[in-house]
Amino acid sequence: LLVDDSTHFGDMLMTALFRLGYEISVCDDPVEAVGYVQEDPGAWDLVITDQAMMNMSGTELVAAVKQIRPGLPCIICTAFPAGITEEAARQAGADGFATKPLDLGKFSVMVKEVLTR
Repeated sequence: LLVDDSTHFGDMLMTALFRLGYEISVCDDPVEAVGYVQEDPGAWDLVITDQAMMNMSGTELVAAVKQIRPGLPCIICTAFPAGITEEAARQAGADGFATKPLDLGKFSVMVKEVLTR
């Protein structure tokens, strides 16, 4: 589940991950994304979320998802690294942290590592 309020970034990352063999659902509303996880917690293998979004931050989204399904891996991506540190992301429950623009090679390695833990 990819959660990002930027349609351009969401489409780009969805295409890149799809080409690597992953099935991706994209959501631009973090509150709606929490609802998807709540509706069917076992349907998701990974949540990738932006940090800076309307209605809910990425760290808040991760915390909400982890309350529903504690073992669900989550990665936070941010274009504003001054707004959050990797340590703060991990304290919120994130299993990975990346800054935009993404190095897709490194990011794909992170996705694979997070999924195989």
